[in-house]
Amino acid sequence: LVSPANATFEREPLRIAIESLQALGFKWVAVPMQRRSVNPLRELVLLRWLVQLMHREQIDLVHSFTLKCAIYGSLAGRMAGVQGRINAVAGLGYTFTSNTIKARIIRFIANSMMRVALGGSGVKLVLQNPDDAEVFRRLGVLALTVAATLAPGAPLVRACSDDPRRDGLAAGF
Repeated sequence: LVSPANATFEREPLRIAIESLQALGFKWVAVPMQRRSVNPLRELVLLRWLVQLMHREQIDLVHSFTLKCAIYGSLAGRMAGVQGRINAVAGLGYTFTSNTIKARIIRFIANSMMRVALGGSGVKLVLQNPDDAEVFRRLGVLALTVAATLAPGAPLVRACSDDPRRDGLAAGF
């Protein structure tokens, strides 16, 4: 599950990525997410939509990218009873790098949400930057989850089961 309206790459590579995933048997669902939104009502509607989608599709694994998607994807997954939640965060972005009043308020809310979203069993956090790992450690998030740091451009290995009964439905957000 991704939000093509908020993708940070060109439409042609997005189309190719969608077709590649569909060829592997994945279902493509556009998520009605506005990346920069801080409207609490809109965010609650999004969270409810994600939980309903995960229930309807009987998702077994949620793999989220970027900080906001990690929070919402993992929180919705936890609420929907998804057993596996993997979150890959390449950087902390505006929320953690700015000291504006707006950023500090968002940071306070995000910290609280992260502790819930990234807590519990079956959650993994993958960070690209060791400095980000230190920030998550100071916030008390790494105490709740296992984290790995990857060097930029580190290869990711695709794993699948030889037993089709063990294959589950996955959602990337």
